[in-house]
Amino acid sequence: AGRYAAWSRASGLGSSFGSGSGLGLGFGSGFGSGSAMPMPKRQRPGPPGPAAKKRRPHATPKPKPKPRPKPKPRGDPYHGFVFDPPERLDAALRSRSEAALRALGDHGYYAYDVTQPLGLESPLARTFVTRNLVGDPGMTYKYLGLRMFAHPWSGDALSGYPPAVGSALRDIARLNAGLTRRAEEHAAALGTDGSSDFSVVLINRMGAADEVDALDRRRGLKTDPDMGGAKVRVSWHADSCLEHFSTIAVYHFLPTENTNQTKKNEKIESGWRVALRVQRDAEGPNAGRSRRAGVSDLTGGVPSQKVDMGASGSCYYMLGDFNHDHQHAVLAGNCERISSTHRVGKREGHDAGLVLDKTRRVLAAAKRCPKQWASEGRALDELEFEWLRQWFVQGAAHAALHAPYWADVIAETQALWTRLEAREALKVRMLENAARVAAARGLGLGSEPNPNSNPSPNPGRTSPTRRERKHADAVAQVGGAAAYDVVLQALRLRRDKRRGWGIRVADKMWDKLPEPFRPMPLPLFDDAGADNGEEERLPEDLDGVISDIERWKAAYLRDSGGAAAGPNPNPDPSPKPSARPQPNPKKKKKKFKKKGQPNPNLNPNPKPNPKRKAMPRPKKNRKEGKAKK
Repeated sequence: AGRYAAWSRASGLGSSFGSGSGLGLGFGSGFGSGSAMPMPKRQRPGPPGPAAKKRRPHATPKPKPKPRPKPKPRGDPYHGFVFDPPERLDAALRSRSEAALRALGDHGYYAYDVTQPLGLESPLARTFVTRNLVGDPGMTYKYLGLRMFAHPWSGDALSGYPPAVGSALRDIARLNAGLTRRAEEHAAALGTDGSSDFSVVLINRMGAADEVDALDRRRGLKTDPDMGGAKVRVSWHADSCLEHFSTIAVYHFLPTENTNQTKKNEKIESGWRVALRVQRDAEGPNAGRSRRAGVSDLTGGVPSQKVDMGASGSCYYMLGDFNHDHQHAVLAGNCERISSTHRVGKREGHDAGLVLDKTRRVLAAAKRCPKQWASEGRALDELEFEWLRQWFVQGAAHAALHAPYWADVIAETQALWTRLEAREALKVRMLENAARVAAARGLGLGSEPNPNSNPSPNPGRTSPTRRERKHADAVAQVGGAAAYDVVLQALRLRRDKRRGWGIRVADKMWDKLPEPFRPMPLPLFDDAGADNGEEERLPEDLDGVISDIERWKAAYLRDSGGAAAGPNPNPDPSPKPSARPQPNPKKKKKKFKKKGQPNPNLNPNPKPNPKRKAMPRPKKNRKEGKAKK
């Protein structure tokens, strides 16, 4: 009211609402006398201006829109692919990087990979290139069923490598930093999202198109009819096991060009090219969605492209979602080539430090429930099939080359696996003892007999031991019969994977490799079945264990009456009387209609509480009351 009076006085309308108006608006003396209501100086407003009319003091401010990447230009299906000539990188950096790539080959750090593209129990395939992996300490890279273990480019482990190799790994890290900066510049120019913080470098050594395979002279390269019959050194693919929308950078090095170059400006036509084609949902968060939806033409009718790699030292980048919707291949040239592929690898499940920390947390958990038992089984499977078997299947030469960093990591991984395997063996022992206790209770040994149980074939059996009863209580705490199902599910899955790995190790492909590159014996079950306290293990072949648990489960259900038996599977069926009378939910309270009628639900003669003090009634503030009016 005061704000309105001040505005009316300033606009010359105050007299119209004076004492002669007789409108009876009920705003008090402020309008009755034709003058403004007195207000404190701090709250006296001025006339509302244009800004005051637009202001909404109670409106929630709208959040600022997130910056969006620039949309792909229409008509450019290969947006996100960028090519850099050699002069875009510092000459000194290129010289040191190329010397490092050559040094790794001179010391035997490039080797063939034996992959399993279609999963376990499928044929093996050997790569047409030799390669190795360099990156952050503890990082790995998995592709086509094979896990590669990275040589660290920093840390104390470098002292365990030959001096030339340690220096080369550091120079690879310098090249990685230079390509990271250049990739960030390209991403800013194109407006693409995604990280360029490269954590792994996959280095490939590729022979010329006419180079004879070192291990199989009859083995030749395939040709691609869409590429004019060119020989393919690396088949069509999209890079996997990467952070979504991350950048991929490739450094192109031709050792022969630098060796045979006689004049300063003389260049050799290498013939190396990278082929590109559109392939919807090839990788990324929606990998395979278009194919599953029945899309027949994943290219969208877009023709493939070929990019000449040019001189040694050139680079190309695949930014944003380019790797998600495209595939690339490498067409062989007429000389040797080494490519350094820099990537942002996934951390979860592929960083040894993170995996071992997660396993320690699983072992430290004190819970005893189906979820905890299942977590322990998954942790054991991850260590065995994703790390230990992947390590030993690649041979003694691979282990020796990676020993400066990975020997201690693999030893710790094996120790954690042993602790988890001991827990699996303990669970099996608990399930066996729980079945024995249920049978004893059915016969009345140590508890009331179960009338639904069958007589035991061993009538002279003694009562369960304290350890057996403790195990039975633990199984009941996990869920009784549900505990058998949790263990059975984990063991069946583990049995199938071990069978698949047995087929993988026995594949004839290994006979074509030198002895140091063939699988090593797995040292996990040398003393399996031995009871060494906490180090007890189950046998590698789990068929017998699974059959025993299935038999124990049937006996447990039979002797415990089909319930998830606890410490006493036959409690008294009669309910215990409650100490407090419970209200009847069906009984409705009476409603009284007339005013003044007593409520029958209340006590007519309540007893006063002497401990309760009467609260003083607050005094009315006359000024406050007038203000409210």
